[in-house]
Amino acid sequence: MIRIAWYTALVLITLTVLVLLWQFSSAIILFFLSLVLAAAFRPFINKLIKHNVSKSIALILTFGLFFLILFVLMFSAGGQIIQDIQKLTDHSFVGYEELKDKWLTGENSLLNGFAQQLPNPKDLNSAITGERSPEIFLRVLGTAQGVFDFFARVVIVVVLSIYWSTDHIRFERLWLSLLPVESRARARNIWFAIEEGVGAFIRREGMMSLISGVLLWLGYISLGIEYATLLAVFGAIVRLIPWLGAVMLVFLPLIAGSSYGLWAAVAASGFTLIVLVLLEVIVGNKIFPRSRYSSILLMVTVIILAESYGLIGAVFAPVLAVTIQILGKKLIPIHISAESEDTSEKLAKIEIKMDKVKQMIIEEPHKDKSYTLNMVSRLENLIQRAHTILQQK
Repeated sequence: MIRIAWYTALVLITLTVLVLLWQFSSAIILFFLSLVLAAAFRPFINKLIKHNVSKSIALILTFGLFFLILFVLMFSAGGQIIQDIQKLTDHSFVGYEELKDKWLTGENSLLNGFAQQLPNPKDLNSAITGERSPEIFLRVLGTAQGVFDFFARVVIVVVLSIYWSTDHIRFERLWLSLLPVESRARARNIWFAIEEGVGAFIRREGMMSLISGVLLWLGYISLGIEYATLLAVFGAIVRLIPWLGAVMLVFLPLIAGSSYGLWAAVAASGFTLIVLVLLEVIVGNKIFPRSRYSSILLMVTVIILAESYGLIGAVFAPVLAVTIQILGKKLIPIHISAESEDTSEKLAKIEIKMDKVKQMIIEEPHKDKSYTLNMVSRLENLIQRAHTILQQK
């Protein structure tokens, strides 16, 4: 009866925790991202502190450089991205009208019937631009609110990451104090391993995406590809998605370059593939070596987060997968390999060490050695019992 009550309480507690996680998922995600950002910047801050730079100055220099790079990228690419989006919208309307006329005048009855069900291009244009202005105003207002909400969340993440970088020792002591004393050392080691592994992953993928975005932008401009800036920025983002990102990164320039002919499309797609391969082989392996992560775990996390949060979820899914894998390695006991020493050899080495310790105790000029020798005797008895158990097996 007591066991049934215990299992019932455990199930209820688990369900309560899951409900709370679901209700406060947005806050938990912001909290997690702030810890990830702080972990990515911590090595740079610690390196500056080792060079006799105060912690406050190190924080200002690190985050200041980050914001400077971000501002330069937004200033140099923001206007061109807006122009590319406007141009893409105009070309989409023109292409939609031409495609509908082609299907209506064609001999394929299936495409002809499908084209008749499509809205008129003029009606579609008027619905978006002018005749339904109240709905358009509400839509624009909703978009502006979404953009403001996104930047507000970014500011929250950055502010929290600065706080964790400033006072992370006190935060670690606080949450470690909630655990039993015997579990704190292991929890601290797990925390440090996750922080180091996730931080290294963020630094690697962030730098690789930044370099790939710049190289793709320069290459697309040299090839005269339309929407060069938009394609480069989008490519730098989707590159973070395992497997699917590389396919999208190669496929989209193929479509954009097709307006200039087959060879232009092949050249744009081939250039993208060459950049990805060379970047991974040269920069990735020599400067930012990749750690091995579970492909199944990456795939599962990408599917789950993409289903819940779309493209943003798919981009941040690898970070969660890395965290789960490091946590699993630290929590799951590692089995002793066949090449390791067997238990009897370890016991023999322990016996030799115990003999040395006993001899040192006897030779030390202390008056009362009975308590220490008694402890040594107990340890010797335990070793003998271990030998007996091994012989019985």
